[in-house]
Amino acid sequence: MNNPDFLPGPSAEPDSRFLRFVELTSEFRQAGILNWVKDPRPEIEFNFIIRNYAPQYTQKVREYLDLLDLPMPADELKDIVLPVYFAVKGKEWHGIAMSTRSTEDLFEILRAAIELPEEHARAGIAINYPPVGLTGQGVRIISSKEKPEKTSLATKYRGYWFYIDDASLHTKEFFKSVKIFWSASIKSTADQRAAPVLTIPVGG
Repeated sequence: MNNPDFLPGPSAEPDSRFLRFVELTSEFRQAGILNWVKDPRPEIEFNFIIRNYAPQYTQKVREYLDLLDLPMPADELKDIVLPVYFAVKGKEWHGIAMSTRSTEDLFEILRAAIELPEEHARAGIAINYPPVGLTGQGVRIISSKEKPEKTSLATKYRGYWFYIDDASLHTKEFFKSVKIFWSASIKSTADQRAAPVLTIPVGG
């Protein structure tokens, strides 16, 4: 299942299998039949455990496992333990392999969310991005000649204001997440004094 940063073309759609996987995961979590737990083994950090799902969720659990190319257990009374690997899945692994985004990937999605002024687009001073994938949908950075009001964050560049509207909750949460991941990346460096510093000018 693929959840890319950008779609291959204007008419492309997100992977329906991934959407269904997210939908079922959320439903199982809310129903209390799926839990995320720490694994004591050094080679595996976490497990998804599905329990007490029969008979109400049997068919949906079967569909869930089918999305993961995993077999349905013969005994529906037993817990289903799915090891989670933060890597590319190997043939010998039984579980879920996840490949996560880097902080740089998230910055790229933010850049693609900028509504370019026509003047900048004609001048060719910015990248023309393809359509964003699921992660970037709903993220919006607005541009304006006039100084904006009611903003969460704003900065002026090449004669235009670029800002996050205070009512754009999704964009504000996305930007907050990027800042958290960036801070974590800096803290993980061996010498914090030599780490890069992110400076974002903010205007009222």
